[in-house]
Parts: sequence; C-alpha cells; structure tokens
Amino acid sequence: MPLPEELRDGSGRIKVLVIDAEPGVRHMLAEHLGTRAAPYEVLTAGDGFEAGRLVATFRPDAILLDLRLPGVDAYQACRTIKADPETSGTVVIGMSAYPSIEIEARVLECGATRCFAKPVDPSLLASYLDTLFEQQSGKSKGGKRRRGGAPG
Repeated sequence: MPLPEELRDGSGRIKVLVIDAEPGVRHMLAEHLGTRAAPYEVLTAGDGFEAGRLVATFRPDAILLDLRLPGVDAYQACRTIKADPETSGTVVIGMSAYPSIEIEARVLECGATRCFAKPVDPSLLASYLDTLFEQQSGKSKGGKRRRGGAPG
C-alpha cells in the first residue's frame, strides 16, 4: 500500500540523494546542501546497489547522479527512474568529470533536467535546486510542492 505524500515527506524538507563514487564529492555536496538557510535533507550513495535502495526507501525529490559511476550505466538508471510512475517526478541532475555537448544531450534525452561539470560548484548547484523547487512550489495547488520538472 503506497504511503500518502504527506507521510513520505518526513521532515518536510526537500530530499536530495547524491550518488557519486568519490567520498569527497559526496561529503562536500551533502554538507553544503545540508547547511543552507533552508537546508535540504541529504543522503549519499557510493555505488549502484546503495543508490537503488535509497531511491526506493528515501524517495528523493532530486538525485545528483555521477555519470561515470563504476559498474552502473547512469543513463539507463536515469531512464529507469523517469519511467517508473513512483519516481517519474524525481528530478535527476547529471554530473560529469568529462563534460561535452554529447554527454549533456544524452543525459537530458534520458530525462535529466541538467548536467553539471565536475568538479561541481556546490553553490551553483544549490542555487539551481533552490530555483527549481521555488518555481514548483509556486505552481502547485494549495502551496504543496510538486515533484519533478525543470525550471522554465
């Protein structure tokens, strides 16, 4: 039986899952996002197994996805997240240490809203998330935040 949205939110904060094999990247992004004036609720995963478990249990509003996670086809993972009705509204943001127009186009085609070059500037990323979720909360009915979508 699915949980009502109000019960899934827990803290009421926007949930972000950082998926990256590099512990330093995970820590830096989690710390920055978790200490903002309106902090995000952040969990991290360093491998595909942990990431899959957390997508199912944590139910993030946004996923920051390293596109070169060892042993994981990040593009297929993005397509799977966006194709599942339970997670289709989750915002997926790609991160690549080897950015190119082709990589960005490919991840956007898979359903991501944006692709950031690594090393990711945590302030720029947080500002993007702030804008994205502020726009969504302004568009939703009754002041409730909608999941997913891109800033327009």
